Amino acid sequence: MSAPPQRAATPLGSSFPPSDTGLPPRTSVLLSKAGLRPGTAAGQGAAGAAVARPMTSSKAAGYSSPLAGAGSGGTGGRSGPPGTAAPLAGSMASAVAARDQCEALEERVHQLLEDAASRVAAGDTSGGVDAARDAVRREQRLCAMLEQSGWGDQISLDLKFAVSLGLAAAYEANQQLADGLVIYEQVLRSRLFPQAGWLRLNMGAIHYRQQDYARAVKQFRMALDATPPPFRRLRLDTARNIGLTFVRSGRYQEATDTFQAVMQDGADHQTAFNLVLCAAAAGDAELMRQSFLELLQVPGYADDVLGEEGSEEEGLQGLLSRAREPDTLRVQQETKQAQVEGYVLAASRLIAPLLHGTSWSTGFDWCRAQLNTSSYSALASEVQLAKANEHLARKEYAAAVVLLKEFGRSDSRQRAAAAVNLSMLSLLEGQLETAAGYGDYCCEADPGSAAALVSRGNVHMGHGQAEAALQLYEDALQLDDACLQALFNGGLACRSLGLPDRALLLMQRLLHANPSHAEAMWQAAELCDELADSVRAVDWLTRLLTKASHDSAVLSRLGTLHAKLGDEAEALAYHTEAFAADRTNLDTVSWLGAHHVRRHDYLAAIPFFEAAGRVQPRDSKWALMVAGCLRRVGRLQAALLQYREVYRMAPNNTEALRYLSQLSQEFGLHDDVQKFSSELARIERMQAAAAGAPGMAAEAVRPGTALTRLTAQRPATQGSRPGNVPGLPLLLVTRGAHVG
Repeated sequence: MSAPPQRAATPLGSSFPPSDTGLPPRTSVLLSKAGLRPGTAAGQGAAGAAVARPMTSSKAAGYSSPLAGAGSGGTGGRSGPPGTAAPLAGSMASAVAARDQCEALEERVHQLLEDAASRVAAGDTSGGVDAARDAVRREQRLCAMLEQSGWGDQISLDLKFAVSLGLAAAYEANQQLADGLVIYEQVLRSRLFPQAGWLRLNMGAIHYRQQDYARAVKQFRMALDATPPPFRRLRLDTARNIGLTFVRSGRYQEATDTFQAVMQDGADHQTAFNLVLCAAAAGDAELMRQSFLELLQVPGYADDVLGEEGSEEEGLQGLLSRAREPDTLRVQQETKQAQVEGYVLAASRLIAPLLHGTSWSTGFDWCRAQLNTSSYSALASEVQLAKANEHLARKEYAAAVVLLKEFGRSDSRQRAAAAVNLSMLSLLEGQLETAAGYGDYCCEADPGSAAALVSRGNVHMGHGQAEAALQLYEDALQLDDACLQALFNGGLACRSLGLPDRALLLMQRLLHANPSHAEAMWQAAELCDELADSVRAVDWLTRLLTKASHDSAVLSRLGTLHAKLGDEAEALAYHTEAFAADRTNLDTVSWLGAHHVRRHDYLAAIPFFEAAGRVQPRDSKWALMVAGCLRRVGRLQAALLQYREVYRMAPNNTEALRYLSQLSQEFGLHDDVQKFSSELARIERMQAAAAGAPGMAAEAVRPGTALTRLTAQRPATQGSRPGNVPGLPLLLVTRGAHVG
């Protein structure tokens, strides 16, 4: 919200000279507006002060005031009629009082406007709305008082515009977008304010936030038409808004035309970068090249310290003084230059793989060549590093290693960045000694780099030295307290050291810096479960579910936690949803099967055991579960066939042999009864012999498995993290590199 406008120079705010009569100061404007008429006497001088000259009367001549006669001792002196001067003084006093009330009310309106702006800036948007509403009410009361006193021509339109704009801006800050639009429309319909056309910018911004892009474009175009040509910067900003709205609505060609028009009138880095994005979205390679070249042609914020006039000694002293006390202007200039370089690097990384269809590396070479011939030649090596990272993302490790080793002749910072990635690659390949060498090198080349310390800590984690790795992660956090890799890997190190409370603090710090980090949410939930706080673990997993709504591992873990809390209905709901999302999750399948077995609903349990059997076809446990369920519901023929399948898969399974013998007896299959009984007796003798002589190298026979003791092990490939949840791996990947 903008600051309240300056007050207009009206009689409400003017000062009045002192009066000669000792009465409160008056003005002829106020007196005439109050309907009073001054006397015929122009004033009372010193000589006329003793003689009371009468007011003009409408009565006959010869009238003598009794007050004058009494006052002059019967000398015939004349005075005004009784009761005439007293009403005049009372009317003047009421006018002064009305004027004072108007001044106080106007002052209060300005205070409320400032209070509303301060509250909105402080984040108290609801309080800002209340103050802005109070300002509007008091301004309306002020206008009514001025009209009632006959001073309607002194109503300040600037103040009326200010309170309306303040209320609309407060509504917008408080997410009351519809109410803000109503206020803006009322101001536009009043036609009292010539500058109200610019409010369509705010209305377009509201429609943009409401994702009503058609109306947003309409309002922006009307605001552009209402902006005079001398306001060049405002017109360019409005045109950029139109282009961004076209991008949001997917109309890339119209957005491209708009941004090109802006570049012709006033080129800037952000518009050029947006033009590159539109070209990439449209897939136009030629437009990508042209837009990228236009971005490189926009001048940056060059450091002109060396170009300043003065002697070499003065220049050195100036540099030393600026090093001791960096001025705000220089900091702002460096920030803008870093932003520009970020635009250039992002644009080159975006379009390089798209410039040539099959030969994506040719695009990186083209971008690097263009940077070398521009004022951004220092960024050419960054593009080469991005090319190496692209090789890593495509799992072309040999080509990536070749490019990264070329940075041995670059500056120390780039050599350190390349060494970080080389250390990571060596660690992935299991070459711990090589990884340690690269880690030591990057720490020596760039001691102030948190990434280098994290890389060296990862090597210690690979050696199983969690305590040494944790120390390096803490050192990295001393250099950069917002380093996400150091926070996450430090939490993993603390967890491996048996410090779940400390690990949870690190994960919470990471989530405070990056609330959408899915992997950290999973780790926080696991740590809360280790600390016996299942309620908080459920809360973290519920938040994670908003990021990965169909992840079966998250749904299954939520079901397990709800079962631990005693909420069987929620546990069943989450496990059922997890099974629908992924029918190969053994945790989910085994829990659902065991749940139906506990409820003696054996037919409902059979499909889950069959699904587990399809995941692990060589494990006879699941076929044995299916056979047991069929036997419990009386489907003996199907159970006999299923037990035969178990016997084929595991001939030494005693439980399958025992039930095969019993079922064969029931069906009158005497030959099978003899066969399975003798086989069962043989295996039991072998088990007895193995139990009596534990040193013998006898084959261990797996005991029978009961239905009520279901244990399923998650495959080794899933680990302890959700399979589809993105997150930071244990290894550090810098400058856009990603290794699957």
